[in-house]
Amino acid sequence: MEKITKLEQTIQANATLVETAETQVNQANETLNAYRQQSETRLTNLQRQLAASEAKAALVQEEFMSAVGVLPDKPSAPSRSASVGGDKRLSELEAKILQIEAEARKKPGKIAIKSLCWNIVSARIRRP
Repeated sequence: MEKITKLEQTIQANATLVETAETQVNQANETLNAYRQQSETRLTNLQRQLAASEAKAALVQEEFMSAVGVLPDKPSAPSRSASVGGDKRLSELEAKILQIEAEARKKPGKIAIKSLCWNIVSARIRRP
């Protein structure tokens, strides 16, 4: 009889341990779900911010190219009414911009941006 009582006590103790473990597992799952939801929300916000930053960068680049005098190609077909000299000048300007951008990438930070702007403005001033 005493053995049965001890076994019942052991069973009761084990049942309590199982309940405690289940409670801890449920709490851990709730915490995991909360972290997952927070992560998804943060990721969504970062994606929105990235899209906004990319759009802003595209606008700034377009304004910069407009200020320099070289506009990006439009999706429509380019007109063939431009003279050969105009095409040559355009290709020269594009080559100059590519060269200046390559030089600017070699320089760190704000110095590179200032140098890029100065070189492009200087190139624009020198053109006939």
